[in-house]
Amino acid sequence: MDLFSTKSQQIKSVTTSPELLRKLWTWTIASDIEISALGDATILGDSLNITNRTHLLKQEGSFGHTKIDGIAVADCINSQIMAGNDPSNIRFHFHTHPKMSVFFSGTDMGNVETLHQSMPIVIAGIFNEKGDTRWGLMQHGVWIEWELNISRVVPHPDPEEIQAAKVLLSKYVSKKSIFSKWKTLCTKRQAKDWCDKVSGHNGPCSFDSVETDYMHW
Repeated sequence: MDLFSTKSQQIKSVTTSPELLRKLWTWTIASDIEISALGDATILGDSLNITNRTHLLKQEGSFGHTKIDGIAVADCINSQIMAGNDPSNIRFHFHTHPKMSVFFSGTDMGNVETLHQSMPIVIAGIFNEKGDTRWGLMQHGVWIEWELNISRVVPHPDPEEIQAAKVLLSKYVSKKSIFSKWKTLCTKRQAKDWCDKVSGHNGPCSFDSVETDYMHW
């Protein structure tokens, strides 16, 4: 499946399989927090193919953040070398915005630039549960983006697939509170004031309820 084509760049097309798109969409639906993964993408001439080899690694996720464990990345690279695979093909970064629009934040671009430091061509994709996807290609310092709604080209995941994905993700993804840093940086009074401001909370508000209220706001 041709995801993208251009005559202005060294890589003129990006391709992948419907099977990979459906798998990543299933993972997106199966988790209510952000998740991420790395994947292989091989270069053949002027085409970049995102293969079905995806590396789901130990990570932390929240409703607005995902972070892969650095040791897990190193272990992944080492295992690829031991298996005789080329680790330089790990140039695809996938992550999700389950209930949000798909866009590359400053943090996302930082991840892309980190990968770009060690390889000249990097591909990234963001998925949401509606099937909206946004893609970005970084090659030799030049960044381009495009969008694709994959619901038009692959069937919606069925409940059995989603449940199996939930079981798989539970082995790798741990949920991290977006308030973990606030607990050390502010008082409960400050946290309540902030909660009142962003969510219009009018009743008694302990720090624990601030987290609960905001997470579901």
